[in-house]
This record gives sequence, structure tokens and C-alpha cells, in this order.
Amino acid sequence: MAHSTEDYGRWDINQSPFNVGFLAELTEFTADQVETLVNRLRPDGQTDLSQTHLSQTSLAQRLMALVGGHPYLVQLAIDELELKRMTLDQLLQTAPTHAGIYAAHLRRHLETLQQRPALAAAFHQVVSSAQPVRLEAKQGYQLYNMGLVKREGNFVQPRCQLYGQYFQEHLQV
Repeated sequence: MAHSTEDYGRWDINQSPFNVGFLAELTEFTADQVETLVNRLRPDGQTDLSQTHLSQTSLAQRLMALVGGHPYLVQLAIDELELKRMTLDQLLQTAPTHAGIYAAHLRRHLETLQQRPALAAAFHQVVSSAQPVRLEAKQGYQLYNMGLVKREGNFVQPRCQLYGQYFQEHLQV
């Protein structure tokens, strides 16, 4: 870590000096990268993943349809498929529920939104629309930084199908 005191005079004394520096934005996995990760599930080359009878490519496509290329959500699913021997169908069916593997992750975001009613209302507007939505810049920025939306110019939409499904049902405004 590098740190410089050069700008101390211009900073608000109530703001952390560690809020400066180069912002490294992590990108989502591509479909090829998710397929590569899925192919590592069975080192012996088996494609019968926990009784799903799906090819690795099909499994990767179905997983991408649910969580996009969100690295944490993809890895959580792969771990669950490998370690718990949950079928993909079970995972997909329970994913947007409080019984699914993403429950803690989704509840954490829900609690954050419930503490910020204006932000919750903005996100409710996003998940309730079939088209990208234009929000106030600050709200769009906050939702993006939370990882809940992806940007398309000045518009936002849910980052993945999982978020759309879950928050449509559980976000009360």
C-alpha cells in the first residue's frame, strides 16, 4: 500500500485518507470463464453433475442466466454443486428464496435497502421494470456500488436475474 500526505490540506478532516487512490473495478466472468470453472467440477471428465444430466456448457449457460458473471455468486454455486452434491435444478429452484444458497447474501442487501427507504424505492422501480430505468445519479451510483445494478449509459437494470426475482418479491416500499 502506498500513501501520500501531499493532499492533506485539501481534505476534510472527517474523511479517511484511505478513500483516495486508484480505483480498480473488477469485471464479471465471461461465459467462457464460467464454462472453464464448471469444467473443473469433475476432473475425471464426467458430465453427470449431481444427477443433472446436463453438459458442462449447458450447466454454465443456465448458471449464467441466473447470476450473470458475478464472481462470488458463480463460485458459491460451483462450490455447492461440487461439495454438497445439490443438483442444478434444486439450486435454481431455491436460489431466489430464503432457503437457497444465496439467502445470506440477499438478506444482507435487503437489510441495507430497508434502512434506506429512498434507495429501496429506487431499486424497486428498477426490478419492477422490464426495461433499463433512469435514476437520480446518486441512487444509481449507490446501487451500482452495492453490486445490485449494471449500468447502460445513464440507465440501470438489475445486475442479474437472481436479484430481479428476489427483490421483486421481498422488497416492500
